[in-house]
Amino acid sequence: MHSETLSPAAADALLLDEARDHLRLDSSDEDATLAALARTAESLVEGYLGAALVARDIALYPEHFPGRQRCATAQWWQGMRDGPMAFLQGDVRSVPLPARPLIRVDSIELWRAGVWQAWAGENYTVSPGTMPMLHLASGVQWPTPERDRRGIRINVRAGFGENWNAVPEVIRHAVLHLVAWLYTHRGDEDSSSALRTSGAASMLASYRVMTL
Repeated sequence: MHSETLSPAAADALLLDEARDHLRLDSSDEDATLAALARTAESLVEGYLGAALVARDIALYPEHFPGRQRCATAQWWQGMRDGPMAFLQGDVRSVPLPARPLIRVDSIELWRAGVWQAWAGENYTVSPGTMPMLHLASGVQWPTPERDRRGIRINVRAGFGENWNAVPEVIRHAVLHLVAWLYTHRGDEDSSSALRTSGAASMLASYRVMTL
């Protein structure tokens, strides 16, 4: 599964204000440094959770949709190794979407005759949220793209909400703890333990999705 961020989350002044307050800085002299550290902290947290914090538009490129005969041995996107027991059956009608928390699916497109063509919305339904699923409509079969690479494009919007205040409070505190750790340890060569030593990892545990 390949993905591409179409519209990055906008820089949020609320996060910068909270980071400044958290570090008890009285002036805005170090705002440029804090903004960079905040972006780094958000990126680390998003990677750890496998989730977008503030909403953004993302294009997903699955290798293929599940086939009726091949799904017992092949995964619906490259690298997948877990899923519900229904995946071992011959007719998969629902598949997970690797963009969480999902707000909506804007469109599904197939590469046909040299251009992207929309796959009608009545062919599927979507379960949004932290465990998003794409469901095939009754009487419809999964389409087959005309090329193996980037033959399917699923345009989605993912994130907890449109701004920093929409992010759950525990995650917000974890990001702030991480910003403080990065600020204190500026210049250190090894920041690989930042999530653990800052305490952010333990705060984020309940939001992390574990796979077998």
